[in-house]
Amino acid sequence: TELRFIEAYLNRGDIFVDVGANIGLFTLLAAEIVERTGQVHCFEPSSRTFSRLTENVTRNGFENVHTNQCAVSNEVGELELYVSTDGHDAWNSLAGQLAGSEGSTEVVSVTTLDEYCQSRKITPTIIKIDVEGWEKNVILGGPQVFGSINAPDLLIEFTEANCVAAGTSGKDLFNTIAQ
Repeated sequence: TELRFIEAYLNRGDIFVDVGANIGLFTLLAAEIVERTGQVHCFEPSSRTFSRLTENVTRNGFENVHTNQCAVSNEVGELELYVSTDGHDAWNSLAGQLAGSEGSTEVVSVTTLDEYCQSRKITPTIIKIDVEGWEKNVILGGPQVFGSINAPDLLIEFTEANCVAAGTSGKDLFNTIAQ
């Protein structure tokens, strides 16, 4: 369903932002759709996962993808990322351990959507957010992006349990978006 959404609403020449890109499933699909006249900006803070993401982008020959090894939140700086070491990479999170039994932490750089988009002078068409509970903070870091007359469409993947682990809820996320 999520992939079909991207295919239906993203067009040649658009700008796609992938927050929580993991190894690049949505990044690669978007890069193909927007073609050379469009752009894809993706974020993956985990060093091990970021390495796999950049390898996938390179192997596919996409020159329209801008990879960023950092997290997105409501402030610029550094945060501690929980990184699963037992195969649960999809649950790496700024909210702490969400799945698996083995992991470590990694200090990662953090930016905001407003800072990133302003510094690159881009207006995203679609923003996909999948950050294991940290979604509300990503939204809070983008009041100018989301308050713009050209505000992007959003695709947000979240669970109530992960929101709670980050000290919020799905209802809080909804209310933050609705403001």
